[in-house]
Amino acid sequence: MPSRSAREIFEGYKWEQVGGEAMPSLASAALLFPNPPDDARFAILTIRTNGITVQFDGSDPTASDVGTDYAPGTYEFDFSLDKLKIIKAIQQAATATGYIAYMGLKWE
Repeated sequence: MPSRSAREIFEGYKWEQVGGEAMPSLASAALLFPNPPDDARFAILTIRTNGITVQFDGSDPTASDVGTDYAPGTYEFDFSLDKLKIIKAIQQAATATGYIAYMGLKWE
């Protein structure tokens, strides 16, 4: 199957959750998506409490300083599996909690 954006639907396939986990502890910089399944095509992150700072290149973020800040809310991370595995984050001021849903294509 050709490489395409995770938002495209392939004929005969449908999007389905292929895994999920609680957002990891981010008291210090850590992988944001620690256990994506091999068939994940993108991740949906729901941050329930407090913001996080994210770095996309595998380097360590610094809370509210180095990286991209995300407030509580729901976000789609439309990246390859290899890219998801290097994204790091850190909580900003207080404990950040949330949930990760990994989405993949399944044959109907």
